[in-house]
Amino acid sequence: MDIKPFISSGILEQYAMGLCTPAEQCRVETLTDFYPEVKDELQKIMQTVETYGQLNAVEPPADLKQKIAYNIFKANSNGVINVSEKKQTQVISFYTYMAAAASVALLISTVALYFMLSDSEKRVKDLADANEKLQTNTAEYKTQMDALTADIAFHTHIETKRLVLNAVKTSPTADAKIMVCWNEQMKMVCVEMINMPAPPQGKQYQLWVIVDGKPVDAGVMPVDLTGKAMMPLEVKDAQAFAVTIENIGGSKNPSLEQMVVMGKV
Repeated sequence: MDIKPFISSGILEQYAMGLCTPAEQCRVETLTDFYPEVKDELQKIMQTVETYGQLNAVEPPADLKQKIAYNIFKANSNGVINVSEKKQTQVISFYTYMAAAASVALLISTVALYFMLSDSEKRVKDLADANEKLQTNTAEYKTQMDALTADIAFHTHIETKRLVLNAVKTSPTADAKIMVCWNEQMKMVCVEMINMPAPPQGKQYQLWVIVDGKPVDAGVMPVDLTGKAMMPLEVKDAQAFAVTIENIGGSKNPSLEQMVVMGKV
C-alpha cells in the first residue's frame, strides 16, 4: 500500500485536533501500528499542536485565584454565596471559557492552514519539477527524431551509394568490415562499424577516399565509435575508400602499413 496519499490527505491533522469520526480515528490508530512513517508523522503533528497550544495559551486574570478561594470560604462558612459575587464569578468563567474556545478555534484553523499551504507549496514544486523534466525529455526526443529523420532521408535518397570495405593483409582482424554509404549530392558519408576492434591506445581510425588515384582525407572517426557516424564528404567521383590507423587527430597522408580495410567502387 502506498501510504503517502494517506499521510498527505489531512486526516492526521484532524486526528491530532480531535476532529475525526470514530471510524477515521480507528483507521488512523490501525495504520500507525503497521506503518512507522504514519506514526512518526502523527507524532510530529501532535507535537506541533501541543507547542502551538502552549505558545498561545490564555492566562486567567491575576486575581481569579483569590476570588475563587474567597467564594469557597464564604460558601463553607455561610452556606450561601453572595449573588453579585456569584454573577462576577460566572462572568469571569464565561470569558475564560470563551478565551479558551477562541484559542482552540484559532489553533485548529492555523494548523489546518499551515498544512494546506505546505501541501500546496509541495504540489506546486512537484508540478514545476515535472514540467521541467517534460521539457527536457521533449527536447531530447526532438533531437533524436531530427537525427532519425535525417538518417532515413540520407539512406533512402536516390543518390546514396553503398560499399563494404573488407580487411586487407595488414589488418589486425582478418574479418574486419566497415559499411560506407555516401552521397555526393548531399556531401555526406556514413561509416558503420560491422566487425572492427577498438583502435590501439592513442590511435584512431581515419577514412580516406581515393580520387584520381590519390588518397583524400575524409576525416577521423570517434575513438569510441562502435555503431555508425555521419561525416562530411567534400569530394566527387570516388574510386575507392580505405581506413587506416593513425595517431589521435589524424594524418595528412595515410600510413599504408596501418591500413585495415579497403573497398573499390
